Parts: sequence; C-alpha cells; structure tokens
Amino acid sequence: MKSRILIFLFLCLVLKGNSQFTISNLNTRSHLLGECFYYFKDSSNADFETIRTKADFKKQNAEVANFGLAEGAIWIKATLENKSEDEDYKIIIDYPIIDKVQFYFPENDKYSSIVSGENIPFNQRNLKYPNYIFDIKLKKGESKTYYFKIESSEQVILPIYVADNNSLIKLSSTDNLIVGIYAGIFLIMIFYNFFIFISTRDKSYIFYVFYIVFVALTQIGIKGYNFQYLWPDLPEFQLMSLPIFASLAGIAALFFTKEFLQTKSNLPKMHYGIPILTFLFSLSIAAAIFNKLLLSFNIMQLTTSLLTIYIITVSLLSVKKGKRSAMFFAISWIVLMVGAILFLLKDYGVLPFNSLTSHMMLIASAAEIMLLSFALADRIKILQQEKEQSQLVALKLAKENETIIVEQNIMLEKKVDERTLELQKTNESLKSAQAQLINAEKMASLGQLTAGIAHEINNPINYIINSILPLKRDVNDVLELVNKMEDLENKEDKILEIQKIAALRKENDVDFSIQEIAQLLEGIEEGARRTENIVKGLKSFSHLNEEGMKPSDLNEGIRSTLLLLKYKLNTEINLNLQLNATSAVQCNGGNMNQVFMNILGNAIDAVESKFENNAGGEISIETKETGDRFSVIIKDNGSGMDEKAKAKIFDPFFTTKEIGKGTGLGMSIAYGIVEAHRGEIHVESALGVGTTITIQLPINK
Repeated sequence: MKSRILIFLFLCLVLKGNSQFTISNLNTRSHLLGECFYYFKDSSNADFETIRTKADFKKQNAEVANFGLAEGAIWIKATLENKSEDEDYKIIIDYPIIDKVQFYFPENDKYSSIVSGENIPFNQRNLKYPNYIFDIKLKKGESKTYYFKIESSEQVILPIYVADNNSLIKLSSTDNLIVGIYAGIFLIMIFYNFFIFISTRDKSYIFYVFYIVFVALTQIGIKGYNFQYLWPDLPEFQLMSLPIFASLAGIAALFFTKEFLQTKSNLPKMHYGIPILTFLFSLSIAAAIFNKLLLSFNIMQLTTSLLTIYIITVSLLSVKKGKRSAMFFAISWIVLMVGAILFLLKDYGVLPFNSLTSHMMLIASAAEIMLLSFALADRIKILQQEKEQSQLVALKLAKENETIIVEQNIMLEKKVDERTLELQKTNESLKSAQAQLINAEKMASLGQLTAGIAHEINNPINYIINSILPLKRDVNDVLELVNKMEDLENKEDKILEIQKIAALRKENDVDFSIQEIAQLLEGIEEGARRTENIVKGLKSFSHLNEEGMKPSDLNEGIRSTLLLLKYKLNTEINLNLQLNATSAVQCNGGNMNQVFMNILGNAIDAVESKFENNAGGEISIETKETGDRFSVIIKDNGSGMDEKAKAKIFDPFFTTKEIGKGTGLGMSIAYGIVEAHRGEIHVESALGVGTTITIQLPINK
C-alpha cells in the first residue's frame, strides 16, 4: 500500500438533514467511526427501501456504540468520501458475536447487499476473519453512503473501523497474537492440572480443569475463533454456544468452589447458594437449547454477576475463618471482577477502545487462572502439612494402642476360631439344603421324564400285546392245516383227505390268516423299533457311560430331548427345527440336555397356557455358529413375561406357573449349568407375545 496520509470524510445524515462530518489529517491507517455514523432502531422489520427513505436516524456520539440487548434490528448509516489516492478499503465491525450483519452498498445506481453473521456458515464469508469485514471501493473525490442492518440475541457493541489492507493485517495480527498467547496459557494449565488430578485424585483439580476449558471456550468464542476453527459449518450451534459455555463455566466454578473451600462443612448457610446458582445456569442452557437465545443470554449475564459476588463473599468468609489458601481464591476472583469492570467501562465509552481494553477480559481471565493455580498449590502445601501433623498424631496413637492391640488379638483369635466353626457348620447346612433343592428339582424332572417315557413306550407295547392273540389264532389255523397235510401220508383215501384239507383251509380262511400274520409281524416289528428308538433317545439324553467335558452333538441332544417330551407336545403345536450348526461342542452333554429339557418344557407350558388345545402355537429351535461360539435359540409364541418376571426368571423358587406345577428351580439350574460351561444365556420376552431364550457356548474350551 502507498505510504501516504489517508484522509476520510465520514458523512452521516442527521435526522432528516444532510450535514457532513469530515475526518482529515489522519496519521494512522485505521480509524474508529463511532462518533461519525447515525443509527435507527427498527422493531417493525421494515425493508431496506423503507428504512433508507423514511427512517428517522439519530446521530451516534460515542467512539464505540453500545446498544445493549436490543430487540429487533439496528440500522447504521454512514457516508464516506475519499480524498486519498488509494481506492481499496475495508469497513470492519470488531465484534464477532453478532447473529446477522447485512451490509448495503451502492453499485450501478442501486444498492446491493452482503449478508454475514453467526447464523451463516463461516466458510461462506469472502474474507476468513472472525470479525465482519466488508470491501469498499472509493475513487479519489468520490462519496458514497453505506448501511448496516444489525440483528443479535446478545449484547450489541459496535466498534466500527475504516482501514486499508495493511491496517487490517495489523489488527488481525494483534488479535491472533493475544488470543494465541491466551490459548497457550490455558492449554498449559489444562494439561498441568489434569495430570495433577490423575496423580492426586483430588476432585478440586478436575472441576478446575472443566472450569478452565469452558472459560477458554467462552472467551475465545467471544473473539470469534471457535466459529472459525472448531465448527465453521454449524451456525446453529455457534448461536447457542456462548451462553451454554459461559453457563457451564459458571457451574464448574461453583463445583470447584464447593470442593476447594469445603462450603458444605465450613460455610453451611452459604452452601445453599450453589444449587440455586446451578439451577439458574441450567435454565440458561435449557433456554439456549430451545432457541430462546435472548432469554438465555439475560439469565446467563445475571447469574454470572451473582456468581462473582457469591464466590468473592464465600472466599472472604473463608479467609476470615483462617483458611489461608482462600486468600488466593478471593484475589483471583477480584482480579477477574476488576477486569470485567474495565472491559465494561470500555463498552460504555468511559475508557478508550484500544488493544488493551478490548482484550481486558482475556488478560483478567488468564491472571485469574494463574492465581487459582497458586491457590491450589498452596492448598496442597497446607494439606501436606496437615497430613504430616496427622501422621505424627497417628504414630503416637499407634504406639499407645499397640499394647491394647496385642492383648485384643488373643481374644479376637479365639472368637474368630469360634465364629469360623459356626460358619463351617452353617456352610455345611447350606450346602446340604442346596443339594436337597437340586435333587428335588431333578426328581421333579425325572418324574416328568418317567411319565413321558411310560406314555411313549405304552403305545408300541399295547400294540404288540394286542397283536399276540390274533397272531396266535392265525398261527394255530395254519398249524392245524399243516398238521392235516402231514397226516395225509398215512391215509389210504388221499383224495378224501385232500378234500377235507381244502374244506378246512376254506373254513379257517388260511389265506387271510397268512396275510394277517405278515401284517401283525410288521406291526410288532414297528412297535419294537419305536421302543428301541425311545431307549436310544433316553440313552442319548442321559449320556450314559460319559463323564466330564467331551465333544458332544447338541443337535442330537435336542432331538433326543424332543423325543422324550413328545408326550407333552399336542398335535396343534407347530414345531420348527433349524439345526444348522455342525460343530461338536466341548461340554457335558447330559447336563446340557437337562438345560434343553427345562427350557423346552417351559416353552410347551407357555404355548398351551395361551392357546390351550387350539391351533396357532409354535415353537422354533435354531442352532448356528458365529466364530467360536455355538448358539441355541429356542423361541415360542406363548404367554410370555413382563419385565418384572423376566428380571427374576433365574432366581431360585421363582415361577410363573400355578402352585403345584413347578418348583421354580428349573431355570436357576439351567443358568448354573450354562455358566459352568463359560457360556451365556439371554432372555427376551413380552407379555402375550412370547419368549426367546438364547444360549451361547464356546465350542472349544
């Protein structure tokens, strides 16, 4: 840029007049224009042409305009005349937390506009700066009028600069340097205090770390760097982030104060202020989340002021009670309060707006954080001294009690021996009772199993017994005919005897008897085969001659269990088998069959309870392999269980059946067997819908 004097004429219209204000003989390349523009507060949401032609603008008299929490839009009007050789300049609004800024500039005999602000993604800005920067082009001797429409749910402060490119770089570099130093200090303090928390496990440090994090996010967010670097594509979050982070910082400060000053025990009356202020900060967060940003900002500002007064009061009271470390605590918050006051005095024009005053909150915040670290360090020193003193007292007491302890040990050992003997007796009684309960459940299962076997064997045995008499009759008829034929050799009149034999064959219907004998033998063979299958199924179910963990075919175990439960399955229950797994599982097969027996018996009872003897009941059994896990899934559409019953299904003696129909130990025993196999059993159930039980076992252990 050319190193010549920049002369601007900033022209503002007064109310309905056309007077001008000239800034000349500048010796810097940027200038605050607060005293040189006019403003209009619009609550009617009027359009630009209406504002431009009819609005009653008022002159701004402060170097930096402070409009506070303003509802509606604020319009700024300024006229600028260039008397320098340069043509390219910037208008800068050095206040990043404005929701929406609309800049109107003359172009080709009409006004065009550019929209920026926190409610627009950062990446859409032409110039990637936290502040709002707008290019203007003025030829030498040219004069143009510009307008701004400002809308914000937060306090509106308008430090507006006119600057050339070099001045813009200088301003942004200063901001970047100060914010970078600030962020570096806070990062160091965060990691340093977090490591101390890990080593000491003192909750004060973790609350202090949270406080530092949220204070840093709040202060850096006010300068616009959060939006630029952390979430540039989330304008909705950016709008609510400032009151949320400020409120979270306040909550963290309250918890930090509670732990550091031990308010509950040292200042019990003042302690009640912590939940009240926490509630107010929570209201601010809730309002921000529900997009009530103006309300959220008001609550946050008010509560933050109350927080500062509260913490300073509590810390001074702690100092009065002799808490030395509370002195640093009080000083740190007083420093922060002084910094906030100086920052506000700048906003209201009492102090000049410059790099020092504009960054006063960052400076005060960094100073507060370092002083709080000193307070924590001093507290650790005091705690260490108190610990050493307590150790000396403890050592003295230990020596005094050593004699008593030695004497008591003899008595205690005697009592321990007596108690151990009692516990052993009690343990033996419990084991005996447990064995009796398990045996009772096994006997109940054995009774069901015996009934099933008797029922299944009864049918083929009855068929065999009922076939014996007709078989004897038919065999006798055939034998009689055979005997007649054998006597034929000894008869003289063979023709007559043959005729008698033929008559006897016809009379006894020997041909039918022979056919009937074949049918009866087939029936007897079928009955014997069914009996044999039942015996094989029983042998497979009980895994006779097997002990311990061996590779077992669980599919075969399921089939043998179903065979023994066949007597309970009425013809209306649809049984769906999908036994897809093929691996043998290292397990106790007999115990696992007991698990299948208990679960399938419950499934059959649940289906019959819902459907009785009507159609619609269904039980499905599926086996599958997933990696090194073997899964058995048993699903029914029976009566099911509610959440209360499902939570107690594995408890001993719990049953959903009627009195006398169950011991309540079946699922408890099943759970124990599966757990002993290092497996898992899961239950999903809904009342009136059905139950799904999944058993997962490791294939190899």
